[in-house]
Amino acid sequence: MKKYSEIFAENLHRLRKEMKLTQEQLAAKICYTEKAVSKWESGSSVPPAETLILLAEIFNVSIDELFDHCTHPAYYLGIDGGATKTVFALADADGNIINKLTLGASNPFDIGYDRATELLTEGINKITANIHKRKISAFAGIAGCGNAEMRERFQVLMNSFGFLSATVDSDAKNIISAGLGEDDGIINIMGTGSSCFVKRGGEMARVGGYGYLFDLGGSAYDIGRAAVTVTSREEDGRGSGSIIPRFLYDELGVNSIDECLGRLYQMGKRGIAALAPIVFLAYENGDRAAERILRENAEYIAGSLSAAASKFGSRKGKIKTVVIGGLTKRWDVLGDMITEALGERGEELDITVYRGDVVYGALLLAGMPSGKAN
Repeated sequence: MKKYSEIFAENLHRLRKEMKLTQEQLAAKICYTEKAVSKWESGSSVPPAETLILLAEIFNVSIDELFDHCTHPAYYLGIDGGATKTVFALADADGNIINKLTLGASNPFDIGYDRATELLTEGINKITANIHKRKISAFAGIAGCGNAEMRERFQVLMNSFGFLSATVDSDAKNIISAGLGEDDGIINIMGTGSSCFVKRGGEMARVGGYGYLFDLGGSAYDIGRAAVTVTSREEDGRGSGSIIPRFLYDELGVNSIDECLGRLYQMGKRGIAALAPIVFLAYENGDRAAERILRENAEYIAGSLSAAASKFGSRKGKIKTVVIGGLTKRWDVLGDMITEALGERGEELDITVYRGDVVYGALLLAGMPSGKAN
């Protein structure tokens, strides 16, 4: 068993590094010398009680945590923060989910960094209430954290909780982990936005995924936007008799595009994406414009999958390919269209639809044993 002074030394060093403080800077905060801090971190001595209280306040931990010796997690925390919702899941050491919580969107580029921070803090505090943070290994996959600067900012937030370990990355990592696990393959995301990822031999590559302003296909946003475009053209005489306007007006409770144009601009990408079901409804009623919209988006997805498959070169066997996201709920329609658009390339792909919870991928990345919580 380690001595208390050794345990304290390890925790002090870790907490100081997490706060990015030098020994000299920490010493100045508590009115000690750098030599004293160095002595504590070497394990040769422990500071007096009043200094321990001060250190606990500085690091925002309890005095018990300063002396807590935990090298293996007893719990795993997975966070999947997206453009629509943020899911928190807590699992025990055996991989059994013991608590789950869903809050609103946490993409900082949509709602702002401060609001995203508040939401994540609320969720973490609720789901880990009464559990020693030092016993938890956490992974947060958050939309927008593909950006290095944003990822670093959220890493500081996660470090502040005092978890045994904490990592922040893009929410795409959750999806890749959930869909492919340890296998090589392709993940195609077809949700509010669209993107495609290739995992091969530990290396990652991306096809698309540059945001709704630039991708222009393969997403619920693109389908919803097309519904508005068709409606505007029908209304001013440029259309060809589509019934999409009728469904759009019913959905929004208006009688013309002019009545809702300002509202449409204020809805943002999530609001526009929510209009995608209108196009499927019109398609089921034989609407040609709706079929064209869906086929164009299916062709975009097929193009992404084809480009992804080409990164594998020549190989034996089919490529594991997983499609995921809100649009997969209409795989009954899009699946056949995508297969048709893929042509011969489709024979190289073993395509499956992922129906599980993406937060499972975050739990795996936190270190949870696989195969138990999905």
